Amino acid sequence: WTYFPPEPRLGIAIGGTPEEFATGQYGAQNALMLLQYAKRKGYALYVDKNIGRHSVRHSNWNKLHVLHQLIDDVPMLVWLDPDVVITKPDFSLETLIKQSPCNEVHQTRWEEYLPKEVQDDTFLWLSAADRPGGAGQYEVNTA
Repeated sequence: WTYFPPEPRLGIAIGGTPEEFATGQYGAQNALMLLQYAKRKGYALYVDKNIGRHSVRHSNWNKLHVLHQLIDDVPMLVWLDPDVVITKPDFSLETLIKQSPCNEVHQTRWEEYLPKEVQDDTFLWLSAADRPGGAGQYEVNTA
């Protein structure tokens, strides 16, 4: 963990390539902004500056590896891409998770990719496409 307060309410994980996190690049700048946000909200923050080292697969798959490592440390865990910027620092991620009308809309999507023996109900997808102006998907842990 990059920052882990006593009894964090939520964990934020971000990661990317070394190039994205080089000095002056958006990953490094956003990590500093997310650190300030995490401290303000009582969230834990994990920054992986070389997510590709976890396997030979495309780095997008390595998000799951990182989340799996961190999942037991916090009550809720959220992955944010390094180019996500939170523009309203008073906004809480718990509010998004708990009030989103699209909870579990894409729950069965995992069944297409994961063997039955490793499936559980710890993930749901919040689809940004279901919200005005949205166009992506976020992985959220509900365990």
